[in-house]
Amino acid sequence: MLRDDPDQVRPLVRQQVESAVISQSALRLVGAIERRLDDSLEIEASQLAQSDWEGMADQVYKAVQTVLSKRRERLMGNGAGPASGQLGHDLEAAMAKINGPINTNHLLGMLLMMPQGARATFDKKTHRRVLQRTTRLTYIYLASHLLEKRPQEEVTEDVLTHLEAAQATIRRLWGASEFQRIEHARLPELEPGLRETLCSLLGDETCARLQAQTFQSLEREQVIQVMDELGRRALTEIYRQLLLGVITELWVDYLTQMEALRVSIGLEAYGQRDPLVQYKSKAFELFQNLLKDMRSGVISRMFIYRPRDMSAVQSEVHRTTPAEELEPEAAPETDGGEVGEPAEEQPSDGHEPEGEEEQVPEPANPSQPQMSRSQKRRRHRR
Repeated sequence: MLRDDPDQVRPLVRQQVESAVISQSALRLVGAIERRLDDSLEIEASQLAQSDWEGMADQVYKAVQTVLSKRRERLMGNGAGPASGQLGHDLEAAMAKINGPINTNHLLGMLLMMPQGARATFDKKTHRRVLQRTTRLTYIYLASHLLEKRPQEEVTEDVLTHLEAAQATIRRLWGASEFQRIEHARLPELEPGLRETLCSLLGDETCARLQAQTFQSLEREQVIQVMDELGRRALTEIYRQLLLGVITELWVDYLTQMEALRVSIGLEAYGQRDPLVQYKSKAFELFQNLLKDMRSGVISRMFIYRPRDMSAVQSEVHRTTPAEELEPEAAPETDGGEVGEPAEEQPSDGHEPEGEEEQVPEPANPSQPQMSRSQKRRRHRR
């Protein structure tokens, strides 16, 4: 009957489509807010979709206020005492570990400790209770209020000054760490590249003295120069690893995108567009995005990057091996055999041993190939 009357079908279809759109919008809205808050709003999307837009907004706003109020009470406490909240408890535990007066470094450590926290969650894969790192506080809105009325040029200058000071501090720390590693070594024990750099920095007279003395004998000004050079070399190697890592990661993504573009570019013909022209345009855009992402990736990771393997960063101290220090000894003579050729062992029970073939040492004549015991037996039978 409904097929014969289109006027009755259209309102029903319109109502179903509208209900489906509202339900999907409500589900996406709740999911986006929960991901932003990193907490559950405890709202069912089906119940939220039954109300109008204004009612939906009121329910979401009240749920957000409830979540934020519970979080504030959990972090700051309920007024029962300064340590009733998580932040107060953590600060008291950190202050209990401080011996003596509180200085600026202690305050900075507490400020860095406050934003991060841990909470107990249930892992669905392992079915175990685990601790998950969470962000308790964010300083984004506070920073935005502090920077709201400041001119852009002044903020840029402050940021660059801070980054340059941070880079100088990192360089100095790396230099001090490297100098502690080589302070008991002499100049000939260092790698050739570092040895030449330090000789040009310290002078010929100091280098001649360091041939027999360690770096501990240097004066304070010279130690500072050596530490600065070691820090520069370490930072250069770290930035090289960082640059190669960023380029490798983004280059693989770029090749994947180019392959997907090559496969799908033929569909542009359905839109009355030349696939070749569109391919050139989009490929150029992808390459420009690649260069932009490389620059931003290197800059953003430069001050927070920590290398995993420092063996390539640290300068090597070459030490002579025992084989180089000792003269080669003469090979012992065996009864009935040539010099350097070991006698073949026979099994005690008269049977051949099972398992893998045991390799014997090389014969005295280097032109003869190395043979296993089974090959020797077959040769003897022949």
